Amino acid sequence: MVFFKHLQWGIEYAAYRGVDFLLNRLSLAKVHKIGSGMGSIAYRLFPARRRIVMRNLRIAYGDTHSLGELELLSRCVFRRIGANLISSLRSPTLSESQLEDVLEIRNLDVLHRLIGEGKGVILLTPHMGNWELLAQLIHFLPEGAELGTHYRPLNNPYVNKLVEAQRSQRGTQLFAKKESPLAMSGFLKDGGTLGILADQRAGLIGHCCPYYGRFTSCSPFPEILAKRTGAALVSISLQTLEPGKWRCTFQHVTE
Repeated sequence: MVFFKHLQWGIEYAAYRGVDFLLNRLSLAKVHKIGSGMGSIAYRLFPARRRIVMRNLRIAYGDTHSLGELELLSRCVFRRIGANLISSLRSPTLSESQLEDVLEIRNLDVLHRLIGEGKGVILLTPHMGNWELLAQLIHFLPEGAELGTHYRPLNNPYVNKLVEAQRSQRGTQLFAKKESPLAMSGFLKDGGTLGILADQRAGLIGHCCPYYGRFTSCSPFPEILAKRTGAALVSISLQTLEPGKWRCTFQHVTE
């Protein structure tokens, strides 16, 4: 069983490197369009997922949009997810100048001000947009500032090692989900900036928050870290502007 598991990992790794090699020969705009096309195919191939998306859209927009409009939005959701997913594979290899071309940043002064005050900063990141760009945000921070990210390691250790190397290539520190929170607390107390996914469902242990008129459970982890370390909380939104270009906006949530 161990042999076959390693064989599976090896095949997956080879496929990943092959796709990575091909995508790196294309511009990010072209990669984005390829991903959008793959999302359109996924819309037709996965009816169960399509039903979930439609259910969520009804919750969010059922009072203001017709069924036909919701179906169009559903197709758009699949295309956008496909585009961002495939683009995220291409993004770690961007040069610094390319990174500045594809990522427009708003309210960066908010982040710079908080870092300049010497306090830690917790970036509340969502499951949206080209998330791999966020691991490269260290390029936009003040000189000497430290950036870290909290993440769940991939099941395939070969692919995970490659992804970790890509995320940390500019100096971003990685904190795996299985690691002790003490390391992250120390990082924040030393003035580091730490990105944490803030829109994960946490079941009974989470905070109950209103979302599109319904209550849902959100992870209390960012708030707990902020209280223990005195770190500021800053939200991030990542909006797709056009194929191969995104807008990142920072907002100090306590203001």
